Amino acid sequence: MYPILPGVNAWNFYNIPNPHKRAMAIGCLICSGNESGIIGSYIYKDEERPRYSTGDAKALHLRSLLLELNKKNAMMTVSEIEGKYTEDHFHKMEERSPLFKYNL
Repeated sequence: MYPILPGVNAWNFYNIPNPHKRAMAIGCLICSGNESGIIGSYIYKDEERPRYSTGDAKALHLRSLLLELNKKNAMMTVSEIEGKYTEDHFHKMEERSPLFKYNL
């Protein structure tokens, strides 16, 4: 298939802890990956070759959004978080847990 798919699925695996959500996300990723070919032709423009500033700016923007989410989760120390929540709370929160870190 496409060489990017294993990497995207690995990213999906590390960022979505619930297996049911992960299964749905894999389907959505494959669908959106096919649609992104259309979007990519508009943000990676031939006239911007070889730098592709528009496409690279969009990719950097996505990275900055994920880093911002990680900063938000890092505002409390681990001991403060563990004192505030029980193990059952962490299990129910999944990726909304303050201990969860998004990976790239």
